[in-house]
Amino acid sequence: MLRDEEYEVIGEARNGIAAVDSTDRLKPDIVCLDVIMPKKDGLTALCEIKAARPETEVVMITSNAAPETVQKLIQNSASGSSSNHSMPPASSIPWR
Repeated sequence: MLRDEEYEVIGEARNGIAAVDSTDRLKPDIVCLDVIMPKKDGLTALCEIKAARPETEVVMITSNAAPETVQKLIQNSASGSSSNHSMPPASSIPWR
């Protein structure tokens, strides 16, 4: 998603636990998380990342863009969200 000349990918994680651990260790500016992740869901990982590093921007990727899901992401300080369905870029929801 962010693999172009404007961003340097410094880490990847296969599950929510690894995402939180990697964020603590690598201290990235931006984290992209899927809402549905093994071992620890993305919403829980989002909360833990924002609690430890409130300055980290967290963009959530979801196949469930239901209003309830989006509301939970907003309430938990996600910087934005994007559907992982084939939709135009305008489907991204920026917040702040």
